Amino acid sequence: EQDAPFVIAILGEDPFGPFIDQALDGRMIAGRQVRIRRIAGTDELEDCHVLFIAGYSFAETEELLDVLSGRPVLTVGEAERFAHSGGMIGFHVRNGKILQINHTAIERSGLVLSSKLLGLSELVEQTK
Repeated sequence: EQDAPFVIAILGEDPFGPFIDQALDGRMIAGRQVRIRRIAGTDELEDCHVLFIAGYSFAETEELLDVLSGRPVLTVGEAERFAHSGGMIGFHVRNGKILQINHTAIERSGLVLSSKLLGLSELVEQTK
């Protein structure tokens, strides 16, 4: 639905606290209201557009990402090697780039990233 909310979900340890709610909850993106949800598992991902995963081990993260593979949910994380384990965007500063992007995972989901975002990023391949 075009008027359905744009949902950003946080799974695991919430590093944002009330700040993400204050900054984004209720704002509009392309005519859709942003909603922030904290969830306990992948069974709560219905209607989710962006999923931030934090506080999971590498193996747990890989399992979560396997469940999400091919779904149109942008997966973002800050764990080391997040993009290498199948996540789409990992926050990781290296060689002047602040993001690591797994282009294969993004293509599998059917999502398209902005070329501007790609310019800030290091492209990585999945290691499994």
